[in-house]
Order: sequence, then structure tokens, then C-alpha cells
Amino acid sequence: MKLHQFKAIYITQLTLYNPESNREKELKDLLISKIYNLRTMTLPDLAHTLYRIIEHENVSESFKDLCKFMLEDIKKIDELYSQLN
Repeated sequence: MKLHQFKAIYITQLTLYNPESNREKELKDLLISKIYNLRTMTLPDLAHTLYRIIEHENVSESFKDLCKFMLEDIKKIDELYSQLN
């Protein structure tokens, strides 16, 4: 998966996601902003944010699952860029 594909997929999924709480709405907005401005140099920051949401935030399982899918795809992007260098 390429970075522009990741951005298109997850901005769309987050936009369509219906938050179950005010905190989920805040985190959704935060993630959309981070993904919109995402570059390969900022992937680690997004990965850390996703990890913190999964491990420490009181959000629904569906939101955590979405974050887990994003983390898995970040690993794929990282592997792709590692092969190129």
C-alpha cells in the first residue's frame, strides 16, 4: 500500500465513522488532521497516537479496531519504504 492510498482509505473511513462518544469525536478529528498532513517522516507520530488510543483511551471496540487496521497498514507502508532504501 502506498501512502496516498492509505490517506484516501482512512480519511474516508474516519469521515464515515459515527462516533459513539464526545471523546471518539475528538480523536476522530485529530486522526483526520494527522492523516491529511501525513508524510513518511510523520508516520511514527501517527503510529504512536494510534497505539495510545488503542491502549489508553476509553473508546468503543469498533474504533479501536479501526485504529488497529491503520497500524497494520502503517507497517506495510514502512516495509515498502524499507525495501526501497
